[in-house]
Amino acid sequence: AIYLVLLRYQTTSNYLITFWRDLNSYMPLRPWRDPAWFPGSMNHLFINIAGLSNAIIIILIPLYIYGLWIFWRQNNWQWVMVATLPIGINMIVSGFEKFPFHGRLIMYLVPLVLIVFGKAFDGLMSLIQNTIVSNTLFIVLVVILLKPAIPTANSFLFTKSYLQDDLRPVLSHIKENRQSGDAAYLYHYVSSPFAYYAPQYGLEDLTLFYGQNYSQKAKNYEDELSVLPHEQRIWFIFSFVGETRVNKKDKQNEREYILNYLKDHGMLLNEFYSTNDASSAHLFILK
Repeated sequence: AIYLVLLRYQTTSNYLITFWRDLNSYMPLRPWRDPAWFPGSMNHLFINIAGLSNAIIIILIPLYIYGLWIFWRQNNWQWVMVATLPIGINMIVSGFEKFPFHGRLIMYLVPLVLIVFGKAFDGLMSLIQNTIVSNTLFIVLVVILLKPAIPTANSFLFTKSYLQDDLRPVLSHIKENRQSGDAAYLYHYVSSPFAYYAPQYGLEDLTLFYGQNYSQKAKNYEDELSVLPHEQRIWFIFSFVGETRVNKKDKQNEREYILNYLKDHGMLLNEFYSTNDASSAHLFILK
């Protein structure tokens, strides 16, 4: 009902279709040409549960398959269908670019996956006769499954730290201070949120330079920045900032490293920091 009333109108938006296509969110209509799409897409579903830890995902995938197998072995094929059909239908629909199979858009599938995990836990417990060992294993599995939810709940309910990387105040500042002919350099974690929010602030016509991820070799940032146009106003936009390796032993904040280079090779005209300095924009003219 929600899809028919609200979401189906978004399937006609060329902007949104291109946005999700660039994120590889649509199943190839000839699946045999890109079989790697399927494990990658399932990984998105498990990331919704397990966070970004590959180690945890490696544990969850066998658990999920084991849970489905127990349902099947017990002749509960209906549960197998209930748990897997919505996933398959969403994949097929994504092939027709009607609903992406990606990230937060498939969180509605998480309860079905958790039911299968519950069955897998029950099956593992039944294999162990020792009550103490069984209960210990149960607690360990629950902690593994729920551990990523604890910092997320803390961030959204208490600290509100999820707002720290909000790019919108930065884009609003650029909108108020930009001039005709301005360009923008996007730090490598900014490209996707910028593409999403830029039309809301009238910034989609900016000339863009896309920064690459050189977290393993800081020197490459200097090579990248040195080829940017000189004597032109360029906004350098940062968010979700990480660290870069300066040498074998030392790392440095990537924004700090890039800004130090820019201050040595250009003139700072304007800058803005959002909540807790997490996101920022810096206007330079390179010499």
